[in-house]
Amino acid sequence: MQTLVHRADNVSLYLIPDSTTVDMTGTHTRVNGPPGPFVIGDVATSALRLYTDVTTGGGDDSRVLRGTSVKARTAKEGESGSFWVGGGYTYDGSSWAAV
Repeated sequence: MQTLVHRADNVSLYLIPDSTTVDMTGTHTRVNGPPGPFVIGDVATSALRLYTDVTTGGGDDSRVLRGTSVKARTAKEGESGSFWVGGGYTYDGSSWAAV
C-alpha cells in the first residue's frame, strides 16, 4: 500500500493500492487509478509526502494497523468492510498511531 500524509503532522489522508500511480507535480497531486483517477485540489503538493511499501497488516487491511493496537470498527450492514478513515491515523514512515 501507499499513503499520502500531510507533512506538518503526518496525518494520513489517503490509503492507495500499490498498483495505483501517484503523480506529484508542482501544482497538484493526481491519483491515477482506484479509487480514482482524481486530483487532490484542497492540499498543495508541497504539503504532502507519499510513503510507499506501507504495511497495513495484510488482507483487507487486516483490521489492525501493524505496529499499533488500533483495531477496526465492525462494519454495519450495507457498509464496506474496510475500516480506513482518512485523517484518522498518522504515519511517520514506519509506524501508525490513531489521531
